[in-house]
Amino acid sequence: MASDPLQIDLSPWVRKAQAQAAAHEHAGVIETCTRALSEVGEREGVWLPAELVTELYFLRGDAGRYIGRWLLAETDFGSCYELAAQAGIWPRAGRALRLQGEVYLRLKRTEEAIAAFRRAVEIAAEHGDQTGVLWSQAYLARALSDHGEREEALALASQVIEKASAATRKELELRDLILVTAYNTLSLIHFRGGRLAEAHGVALAGLRLLPRVNHPLTAGRTYRMLAILEGEQRSYSTAISYLHRALQVYEEAHYEPGRYDAYWSLAVTYVDMGDLRNAQLCLHQCAEIAQRLELKLELGKTKSRFGDIALREGNYQQALELYREDLTLTQEIGDRQALGYCHRNLALCYRLLNRLPQAERHAKESRRAFTATQRRTLAALAQALLAEVYLRQGRLDEAEGEIEAAGRILESQGEDEDRAAVYRVLALLARERNDYARAEQYFERSLQAHRRQVPTRELAETCYDAGETMYRAGRHPAALRYLRAAIELAGVLGSRDIRLKAVQLMEEIDRLDAQRMKLAPYLPSGAVDELSTEGQEAEQGYLTTLATVMFVDMRGSTSLSEALTPLEMAQTVDAFLGPVVRIIIQNGGAVDKFIGDCVMAVFGMRQEGTGAAEAVRAGWEIVEYLAATTRVRREAGASVLEASIGINTGEVLAGCFGPLLKRDYTVLGYHVNLAERLQDLASDLEAEAPNRLVISGSTYREVATWVEATRLPVEELQLKGIDLQQVEAWLVTGIKPVSP
Repeated sequence: MASDPLQIDLSPWVRKAQAQAAAHEHAGVIETCTRALSEVGEREGVWLPAELVTELYFLRGDAGRYIGRWLLAETDFGSCYELAAQAGIWPRAGRALRLQGEVYLRLKRTEEAIAAFRRAVEIAAEHGDQTGVLWSQAYLARALSDHGEREEALALASQVIEKASAATRKELELRDLILVTAYNTLSLIHFRGGRLAEAHGVALAGLRLLPRVNHPLTAGRTYRMLAILEGEQRSYSTAISYLHRALQVYEEAHYEPGRYDAYWSLAVTYVDMGDLRNAQLCLHQCAEIAQRLELKLELGKTKSRFGDIALREGNYQQALELYREDLTLTQEIGDRQALGYCHRNLALCYRLLNRLPQAERHAKESRRAFTATQRRTLAALAQALLAEVYLRQGRLDEAEGEIEAAGRILESQGEDEDRAAVYRVLALLARERNDYARAEQYFERSLQAHRRQVPTRELAETCYDAGETMYRAGRHPAALRYLRAAIELAGVLGSRDIRLKAVQLMEEIDRLDAQRMKLAPYLPSGAVDELSTEGQEAEQGYLTTLATVMFVDMRGSTSLSEALTPLEMAQTVDAFLGPVVRIIIQNGGAVDKFIGDCVMAVFGMRQEGTGAAEAVRAGWEIVEYLAATTRVRREAGASVLEASIGINTGEVLAGCFGPLLKRDYTVLGYHVNLAERLQDLASDLEAEAPNRLVISGSTYREVATWVEATRLPVEELQLKGIDLQQVEAWLVTGIKPVSP
């Protein structure tokens, strides 16, 4: 006989699960809902309120989504939708479909996502739920964009924004949340279309609404979108700050896939800047999350990114093994688009290893996978890679056919870096046919397209190929120009293999120039410049000039060295010095020497002006970068990176100093000593900010119109060997919005 329906009361279970969800106790929600639904399953023939049963499925599915249990989430949202539709609980049915669509997006199953979102729109429209219509349409636009339907996605996202903006908050529930969601989608569409200014403006519009939106996942997506855009503009410190905010939001919500996303984007940002050590730190966090949650797709992506770093550093075999691991994991999942990336990476690696039959096979597999998922641009890039493989096999006619077909697609649909790949292969093809003039034209077009993007290994390799081509043509000055560019880029990127073969080729053209390039990483810039045309060191070529000297020291290194192993300490110092040196060089400075974990740099040598503005910009960029990176490293359980910086402008003496057994090109004088004392002061200063930048009065007077700074009282100055009545010290606290 059936049990009395009143004997089963699910409301306590639902209330408990709801309280656990509010506290982000996602594992507890799953356990509570599972026990409640298990009890329901054991009581056959009992009528139960559909409102409570669907709520249990919904809560469990949502908890599964937060901790990356995608199969559980997909199944429970599906059950919730079916039961809610049968019972006529349409708002819940539509919401379950919308979240099921989000799960499909996460799993790259875009066709199923589009179907789920379209049905959610239909349900909301049939029942007069304007909020549900617009919110589902905002996600539908994202799914259409992911599926390659850019124009339809653009029109739909714009329509949602127009309708939501026209409504008041009373008329449209969740108006601001819908707008932020649609802004994020529209920003992504513009970004994918190469319209970065429009993408940035739309993302900022979403950011302004975030204080009125209590939805952590949407906030995290907004911060990530802005970080990606800042990274594209090479504002790396700002990008890292946004990603740290996203990481904090996701951690507070216990949204594990979001934590993976934030660390993944941080790794990409660090790689773009050339900070490979901090990139690897973030990738290790990605791997830990992916392994713990058994997210095979994400773990494969992480292996692939580790492979990218190995490839950039010229470790082809290590990269190959990592790419193979990614392929194995991705094949288990069956994601065709992800398989396309796996095969493309393997094709590139085999091409670099000169294992051309394997490269050909994987390039074809990549093209096939991208074609099957309707990603025409990606398929064309795979085709361009296949063309290069054919070319290196001597199959010139086949290479020409493939690259022309790829070029037709990428000229109309691709971005600058995509077209750069086509021009490079066309240049190599022209070279094989001894048409050096046309080869140079194509190389220049490729380099121009590349240089509008973040520096990449492909750009360095193109410079080398152009240099080799000009060498074959007997145009040695042009060859040297390209090879120097390849060597400099390889140094920034850490691509030892490209640097080595470029220097070797230079030696066949100009042995002295090659020696200079070999010495460049090991000597101050001035020392390399002072080498005479016969390769002799300048003996007494002293130069008195106005310049700006900077000292950047790693704070807390003594205590760190006690706590870390020698290898860990070396890695920490490398993680500190790497970005500091890059920022100095990018702002026009030259590294004079390393003193342990301290960097001495000079600005303004052999240039107009004193270099004060460039030095202060570099110093403040180091402060911002390390502040953002320290927060990330602390979250990842790594040692912090903090700096004290001293900058001074004045007359210095430059030249080679020391006994004949060991001489050093450097700058000397009172103003060098003052810069070092200011760095010591910055280290010992009682200041709230852990990263401190102190500049002298002579430097401050050159940047006063756009720098925010506080003059330090004379009684606080401790400058050994310096007359305190003759100096000023200013603590820089910011850069004004409008700078010269």
